[in-house]
Amino acid sequence: MVTEPGLRIDISQMKQIDTEKLKIHRLSPQEEKAFKLEEKKIIEQMFTRPTGKTSYGEYASVVLNGKTVATLENSGAAVMSNAMGSQVGWKLPNDGSGPELAQKRAEMIAKATGGTVIKHEAAMTQGQWINREPIKFAVDLGAMEREGFLERWKELSGSNSAFGAQLIGQEGAA
Repeated sequence: MVTEPGLRIDISQMKQIDTEKLKIHRLSPQEEKAFKLEEKKIIEQMFTRPTGKTSYGEYASVVLNGKTVATLENSGAAVMSNAMGSQVGWKLPNDGSGPELAQKRAEMIAKATGGTVIKHEAAMTQGQWINREPIKFAVDLGAMEREGFLERWKELSGSNSAFGAQLIGQEGAA
């Protein structure tokens, strides 16, 4: 695992919290409502899954001595080893998106490694990227139930949530 300097927690530097000095504060009704809404959103995010296609395919590869050192997706995401990431990955541009970003990144990696950019058949144009069909997502209630969060989510959803009522209704129909 590659870690950025300064992001590690040194356990020997941790101190126990003096609970005697903590002040307990009861939430106001508005704070409690906001807290529960955030908890519900967190649970939904934990169990939100793509429905169908999850990738737009590969844009190009950077090849060095017959070996692929990096693969760029049509989204612009770069897939490479940790070693390659530490060599060039942390310096890759973030301006833009899609095939234009993939091309910039591929050229930068090729220049840094002496490799060659090989465009894939699935490479999209920027126009195709802009007009692509979005990846769709849905809350996976089955996974939520298996992990023991469904009952709490239902409590938080309550009857005043149209989204919650719809999902609970879908669960009953399944």
